[in-house]
Amino acid sequence: MPTGDDRLVLRGAHVIDPAQSIDRVCDIHVADGKIEYIGERDIQPGTEIFDYTGHYLPAGWVDIHVHASGSLGFSRP
Repeated sequence: MPTGDDRLVLRGAHVIDPAQSIDRVCDIHVADGKIEYIGERDIQPGTEIFDYTGHYLPAGWVDIHVHASGSLGFSRP
């Protein structure tokens, strides 16, 4: 993650954040390790850009998978 005055943009991610009513493809602008802006705007010189086209970026999720076993009826541990 960036430190100091480092900036980065996660470009073209499908962002899902129900708390902010966001469910669309957009850019995430990050400065000093924190989300600064969601959407399109001018990019400052020296900003590192990562292409997230075709990827989902949901708020608050660390990993999107499930471990299922036991009595759920569809898994054999």
